[in-house]
Amino acid sequence: MVDISIIIVNYNVKHFLRQCLQSIHRAAGNYKVEVIVVDNKSIDGSQAMLQAEFPEVTTIFNQENVGFSTANNQGIKIAKGSYILLLNPDTVLSENTLSVCLDKAKSTANCGAIGVKLIDGKGNYLPESKRGYPGIWTSFCKFSGLGRIFSNSKFFNAYYLGHLDKEVANEIDVLCGAFMFIPKKVLDKAGLLDEQFFMYGEDIDLSYRIQQAGFTNYYLPETSIIHYKGESTKKASFNYVKSFYGAMKIFATKHLTGPGSKMYLLFIQLAIVLFGLVSLVKNRLKKVIPLLLDFSVGLATVYVISEGWQRLVYHTDSYFGGHQYWMFIVGLVLLLMLILYVIGHYDPQAKKRRYIWISFGSLLLMLSIYGLMPSSLRFSRGVLILSTLSLLFMYFNTKKIWNKLRHGIWRYEKDSLKKILLVGEQASAALLIPIIDEKYQDAQMLGVISPLVSAQVDPYYLNDIEHLAEVGKMLSANEVIFCSKDLDHSIIFNWMANLGSQYSFKIASLSNDSLLGSTSKNSNGEWITEQVQFNIEEPSNRRLKRIFDVVVAVGACLLFPIFLLYSRQTRLILSNVVFVIFARKTWISYKEENKGHLPDIKLGVLPVFPLHRFNLALINKPEILDFHYAKNYSVIMDIEMLLIHAFTKQS
Repeated sequence: MVDISIIIVNYNVKHFLRQCLQSIHRAAGNYKVEVIVVDNKSIDGSQAMLQAEFPEVTTIFNQENVGFSTANNQGIKIAKGSYILLLNPDTVLSENTLSVCLDKAKSTANCGAIGVKLIDGKGNYLPESKRGYPGIWTSFCKFSGLGRIFSNSKFFNAYYLGHLDKEVANEIDVLCGAFMFIPKKVLDKAGLLDEQFFMYGEDIDLSYRIQQAGFTNYYLPETSIIHYKGESTKKASFNYVKSFYGAMKIFATKHLTGPGSKMYLLFIQLAIVLFGLVSLVKNRLKKVIPLLLDFSVGLATVYVISEGWQRLVYHTDSYFGGHQYWMFIVGLVLLLMLILYVIGHYDPQAKKRRYIWISFGSLLLMLSIYGLMPSSLRFSRGVLILSTLSLLFMYFNTKKIWNKLRHGIWRYEKDSLKKILLVGEQASAALLIPIIDEKYQDAQMLGVISPLVSAQVDPYYLNDIEHLAEVGKMLSANEVIFCSKDLDHSIIFNWMANLGSQYSFKIASLSNDSLLGSTSKNSNGEWITEQVQFNIEEPSNRRLKRIFDVVVAVGACLLFPIFLLYSRQTRLILSNVVFVIFARKTWISYKEENKGHLPDIKLGVLPVFPLHRFNLALINKPEILDFHYAKNYSVIMDIEMLLIHAFTKQS
């Protein structure tokens, strides 16, 4: 007979799950323990790991994410133990955890569910180890921070029962769903988990029903477990708050009656709106703060340089003055920040290389603007040059400071480690992975995606290509390599367009006839890769393309006589000026039939035209020409193509 059945619901935490199962083996001792893992269609290789490393574990592999409650119930229904332990996969048991809980359950009349002391990965106590029911006031204190400020108060911290000593065993109301040790007879009377609760709240509901069935819930600090991703380690994101209050709404509708229940439901709706606004403001601040920081630093820098210049060069502290003085300082800072914004300095994927060369361009632009200004508005060329160079230096480092504060990295570019997903057959991957390991010292191979769409994926693969975007997001991938031997190029192009600019791409080939094949011959299965990054996806290039569209549209109107005399596309260009100005069209774009396979841009007035920079030997189809345009895009290409279309016979 089985003593304890341990039910674990897993979703994309393979490494945590492995450690959890190992800790169960150590804690089992002489008890007969069965482990049932219900996997909610993980995409991180969990299923393959279970089959390869833990064949003794009973597994249920769902074909979709059915939620925490439903998956737990699947395990409970086939469990054979006299006692059930609902356990999260991101936990580690102590060697005495099972024995302590089993002794308590056997020696205590009317014992309901048992919880233990939870600690995080740093050894800190997690307050969700013991909880009370979430009423209006307790929920407000939890999310407003009052409970954290007055952590030992029964009035302010009733949700986490702050008045109860965490080192003393107590009767409590609510246990944490990460660890619930329950006699099977209790579940038979109280019922299984309510499957209305997809995530959050199911433990509160079950704890409540266990008490309603006449049993008592206990908190035991004699043993502790690690809970890596505890509730207190989660950020109060809007999605978390919304999910939490959504669960509380189900709980209130189900168990609460009378006027108080209606007020509680109203509070829930207000809380969702309130925390939604807070989340919106926080997200906006994340974008505004770097701008405010640079603006403040810029004003201070130019002011100090100006004051120092007039004292050192002009030997006075009143050479600069008046409103022109401050117009110069503010104007210089704003103009330089605008240039940096356009070229992508404030984008998440900012490029250090681009910043370096644009610095020289910015200085030349400033000097050009200075030269065009009337003498009455000119300030000081020396101050202009020194201020521009100083600001460029300062802004480069404020970007590094911001990345350090937000992401913990002292770098200008946020991402440096390549996190790679490979899409291809197992045989192709076996050839390519060693080359990747040899070529890239700063790369992490996350896994292989099957190029076939199949409900039953071989355990070798993380998942199939249908779930590529989901896998990439879950594992924080930033590079995808496609094996062209195993995939049609049209499929590759579709995925590159759909995944977007947060990824870089490579296409690997085993033969000379691939679309992006090398000019050299293959030998002994050598893989050839070419970097595929859609330049047109970069926010800075999109801004430059938009500026180009507007400038050309306005210029076409101003230079109407020249267009009328010389351009072969006068009618076409002038008839689309309004559409371009209002962003309904762009001057240069793909052919309509190729738009679905490439990064999305507006409908074009003129098609892509071959330039000398394209390898014409490869360009024998319009879709290939459009692909190269998207891949290699720069605003210079638009300028060249527009001139070709407007003033040459080839158009």
